[in-house]
Amino acid sequence: MKTFIYSSLFLIFVLGCGVESPLKFETHQMQWEICKTCPKVELNIPKALNATDAARNFNGTLEREVIGLLPFGDIGEAISEGEDEDEVTPEDGNENETDASETINKRAEWEAQIDGAITYNSGNILTVMLKSYTYTGGTHGYNTTTYLNFENRRAQELENGELFTDIKGFQDFVEAQFRSQNSMPPFEADTFRLPDNIGYTEEGLRLFYNLYELAAHAEGPIALTIPYALVNPYLIRKVAL
Repeated sequence: MKTFIYSSLFLIFVLGCGVESPLKFETHQMQWEICKTCPKVELNIPKALNATDAARNFNGTLEREVIGLLPFGDIGEAISEGEDEDEVTPEDGNENETDASETINKRAEWEAQIDGAITYNSGNILTVMLKSYTYTGGTHGYNTTTYLNFENRRAQELENGELFTDIKGFQDFVEAQFRSQNSMPPFEADTFRLPDNIGYTEEGLRLFYNLYELAAHAEGPIALTIPYALVNPYLIRKVAL
């Protein structure tokens, strides 16, 4: 009897070791200036709190994406290295006073804000949306929306091609949906394409075309949300209806 009990406990322990707890998140807020005359940079992004490989995968992927969205190379390095605002100065890199002054003036024309939110977290899919605003001079700033999809258990990022059973068939389906919802004639052969940003949401699969991806600046970004009842046949990771 004791042998059976010990064996059962050992089996539970072994099986349990292979299952990581669901990720827990909080909004990680950062606000700072890299020098006294530079504009404020503001980040509000999800952060996984677990001490697991999945959490490290998630946080690392999000960090790299945020650094890529920022127009400041040295801010990106500061985030990656965990530096405080006072530690990043124009004199870093042995710049002389003239170079430092030019750097300050150039940086002062820039600003950035990135806000992130989890739009879907169920079953084997986790999706994060990042909305970013950057200004680097000119008449207006630039807004982008980015969707990141993760395999939920290990928080490994999924490319768009890994979401679909037949991506070409899905593209043809989306083109028909797009033309129907926007009362548009058929696109010329081989001109329609899927957006770079596709994400799971509670309302359905979201396709987001950022500025200039599909239309002129005056028309702004274009979004299409397709209910899962229609898109499930094309998805590898289907959503329960």
